[in-house]
Amino acid sequence: MKRIFQITGIWFWVSIVLSGLLLAQSYVSYKFPIKQDLFGHAYRTHMGNRLIAYAYLLKSSDKFSHWNPEEINTIIEVAAQRHEVDPQLIQAITLFESYYLPHAISTTGAMGLMALMPETSKDLEVNDPFSPIDNIEGGVRFVKTLSEKFQGDPTLILAAYNGGPGSVIKYGGVPPFRETTAYVDKVGKIYRFLKQESQERAGNMVSGIAQRYHTEPGQVPEKRDFVGSLP
Repeated sequence: MKRIFQITGIWFWVSIVLSGLLLAQSYVSYKFPIKQDLFGHAYRTHMGNRLIAYAYLLKSSDKFSHWNPEEINTIIEVAAQRHEVDPQLIQAITLFESYYLPHAISTTGAMGLMALMPETSKDLEVNDPFSPIDNIEGGVRFVKTLSEKFQGDPTLILAAYNGGPGSVIKYGGVPPFRETTAYVDKVGKIYRFLKQESQERAGNMVSGIAQRYHTEPGQVPEKRDFVGSLP
């Protein structure tokens, strides 16, 4: 009888521990969402990378911070300007990879806003891949390297970002991988949309200036046009 009570007590504490782990897992999944897997990666295949990713997340000083899209776009603009990279291309990659969630972890273990893999993050010397500033800085530097390698071709840059530069060189273009071709198509569409939107905003701004200072859209207002409007 005493042995039965001992076994029952053990299972009681085991159930308590398991319940606690389930609660912790549900919290982590809510607080640090894993990016939806669009390409059917096996969950167990990349377990090592995900463990490394969560280790990075636990030691990150930004694990409980909140960044809104406007702040993230500002970081992108600054980094893109510093490294002379198209900011709309960085925005497109970030939007697709993480939906602007700094704590995103993919099923393959890709980390943060620009989905840096642990090995890539190490090569880029990114100290905290879950810091928006560090992550975007590393991602933009990587895109800059790809841009120089592929003469600034957005299609090849995206193909290399997903499938690796070696694959692009090997196949002389977008490699025939289902994931990479889908990635180039989806991110390319986002990029073209953002690019068009940016150009339209710039066009509207120029048109507004032209109307305000009575000049043609292609004509630059003279200095005297501005003098009268100064406070």
